[in-house]
Amino acid sequence: MTSSGVKEKINEAVPWIQEESQEKIDAMLSPRVFKTHDRWDWILKGDKIKYIYCYRNPKDVCCSYYNHMKRVFVGHYGYTGTISEFFSDVFIKRNASEQGWYFNHVAGWLEQKENPNILFLTYEDMVEDLKREVSKIVEFLGLQCSDEKIDNVVSSSMFDSMSKNPTVNYSWRDGDKKDPNSKFIRKGKVGSWQDELTDDQSQQIDQLTKELLEIPFGIKIRDIL
Repeated sequence: MTSSGVKEKINEAVPWIQEESQEKIDAMLSPRVFKTHDRWDWILKGDKIKYIYCYRNPKDVCCSYYNHMKRVFVGHYGYTGTISEFFSDVFIKRNASEQGWYFNHVAGWLEQKENPNILFLTYEDMVEDLKREVSKIVEFLGLQCSDEKIDNVVSSSMFDSMSKNPTVNYSWRDGDKKDPNSKFIRKGKVGSWQDELTDDQSQQIDQLTKELLEIPFGIKIRDIL
């Protein structure tokens, strides 16, 4: 934190709840905001807690997760496999990744889709129209924000702005990188899986997406815009 009280890292402003002590959490002023990758069945429950859950097309998730483990935080994960090995040994295999199987993760939250304390967003919708999605968050949280404030939030949250902002781009973790050209905020696109996955891999994910997410929950996950 700077002398003016401005947070230098996003993790200071919006901490990972698993990384903070109970003492520090209790000392935070309300309203408290945390981030997590937790499944619904793991997360703290409370009638006054509001949750914002964002999910993404599994194909882009697979590629992003692979690059995250292989190139960005290699010092943490130590993953050395190929994208095909990651697809078969980690992403498509049940309970092989940190938070369990991605399809189970999303399904667990979508089972709560009638819960009024949960706002569901998709990555694709945010890329398509970020202002629209930010406005949903403002309404969901009952905030009073001017159009100017919303526009400032949207501008600061665009890919180009975030990738250059040392507060949010994790540049302070550069020492963990194996690839000097890797970036935490990498592409910010929808459909980049087309450059990394095979047709067979794409079809496998399509089938699982349809069977486990789209049909049971009446949703449509877009893989391109």
